[in-house]
Amino acid sequence: MRVRFDLPEVEELTNDEFRMLFTDFFGLGEYYVLTAHSTAFKTIEGEVPIGLMDVNRVEHRMFPCLIWFPWTSVRNMLEASIRFLDDQRKDHLILIFDDPKSHTFYVRMAQYGLLARGSKIDGRVPFWENGDISVLWRST
Repeated sequence: MRVRFDLPEVEELTNDEFRMLFTDFFGLGEYYVLTAHSTAFKTIEGEVPIGLMDVNRVEHRMFPCLIWFPWTSVRNMLEASIRFLDDQRKDHLILIFDDPKSHTFYVRMAQYGLLARGSKIDGRVPFWENGDISVLWRST
């Protein structure tokens, strides 16, 4: 997110400074914290945060951008994504640009019937500055 929004590198914040910066930053857009039920952590039982999703809405369209936390399992990624896509596709056309690392994941979402391949895109894609080839996925 730091690169996407051109934020400065932040080092050594107090807890209060971080809390204030976090609240101000996330007040700028629409964000979802994806959670999963887990008993894998010794100190936490119940709902555990597994990812953070930034959503840009334009009329009836939705462009999500997702960051998974390091402790997230593949199963948790699939289950949380399926829940989110299934809930939101009823009211919005969801458009997702993938990259080579996440392509297999979106193919799996298409196998579940939640997404359909839109088109292949060469060159610069929104959010990707490296010129990777991408695929545009749309909700069904």
